[in-house]
Amino acid sequence: MQANRCRSCGKEIVWCKTPAGKSMPVDVKPSDTGTVQILPDLNCVIVKAADLDVVRAAKIPLHLSHFATCANAASHRTKGTK
Repeated sequence: MQANRCRSCGKEIVWCKTPAGKSMPVDVKPSDTGTVQILPDLNCVIVKAADLDVVRAAKIPLHLSHFATCANAASHRTKGTK
């Protein structure tokens, strides 16, 4: 997994493709509250709340979307979203 740095806050991120085909910045470091599974091909799976316990019990590392952790996330949102 090749990490980049966020242009705003400098935190390590990786760019993943969502199931909808959109690029999403994800924190490199796994989180106990994460909901994003990064696959080896840099696609990502957003784990549904109902499945979180099963995924965590399997010890699959989960990450947070960087939009949830970046102090400057609002400045990077695309036009038309809030």
